[in-house]
Amino acid sequence: MVKLNVAKGDKPFELARYDSGLHGPHLDILHPDGSKKRTIDFGMLENAQAMNVAIEDFTNNWEFYLERWEKWSKEKR
Repeated sequence: MVKLNVAKGDKPFELARYDSGLHGPHLDILHPDGSKKRTIDFGMLENAQAMNVAIEDFTNNWEFYLERWEKWSKEKR
């Protein structure tokens, strides 16, 4: 599992995670309340490939994930 987290004050929040649990490789995009907002399937990749994709994605796009998460945190559910 590869996670993208942010700390706001003393509290950590998970923004997104690549996981290969029960359903094969996938990306969970998380709402600020911790619920899954969206799941993207990466089942066409082997686990090692998915881990490389995850690291590259979070390294190159962490600002996008953070901006979107902050936008969602301001919206009412």
